[in-house]
Amino acid sequence: MTRKPVAKKTGSPAKTAAKTASSTAPITAAKPKPSTHDTMANADVEAAVKLRKSDFVERVATRSALKKNQVRPVIEAALAVLGDALEAGETLQLPPLGRLKVRKMTENDKGKSIVCQVRRNNAMRTGVLPGTASDHDDG
Repeated sequence: MTRKPVAKKTGSPAKTAAKTASSTAPITAAKPKPSTHDTMANADVEAAVKLRKSDFVERVATRSALKKNQVRPVIEAALAVLGDALEAGETLQLPPLGRLKVRKMTENDKGKSIVCQVRRNNAMRTGVLPGTASDHDDG
């Protein structure tokens, strides 16, 4: 009488299948949850590229096909109005920029700090707003 070779028991079929699936699946790190208070860490904010006013003036001049000396006073006036509105705690609804809502204001010896939430929808990001001429095909 010959004996059949007995397979070594490793556990239930469900456990074996789970082990096999987990060992062949690619390992991915869990994405950390963004903070409910802010989504960028302080180090990320410091490392972010700054857009200076002179660069901003240059970009607006290029996009509008106007000269820098024509654009500069308009931008300075617009920035002053925006700063005054934010300091007053107003919510700004400015397409295509989006909606800016003041979340927190603090004041110290260096000046005021204003924390804002900026919300942009997809149309604002693409620059094509519903109902505008660029939203429709001309052909």
